[in-house]
Amino acid sequence: MPQPISGPQNRIETIAKLKAQTFDIVVVGGGVTGLGVALDAASRGLSVALVEREDLASGTS
Repeated sequence: MPQPISGPQNRIETIAKLKAQTFDIVVVGGGVTGLGVALDAASRGLSVALVEREDLASGTS
């Protein structure tokens, strides 16, 4: 499982890597709902990118 990123340099490097990949689904928002959707899609064999601007589950869903 990919490790979360932190800091501006890691974010820039990770965004560059993401641009070179293709995903079946991109989930925007790492709240409870977004995490559930990402988990469900991954468990069905889809490649998933989860994008969150803050820490996971830091807001409300």
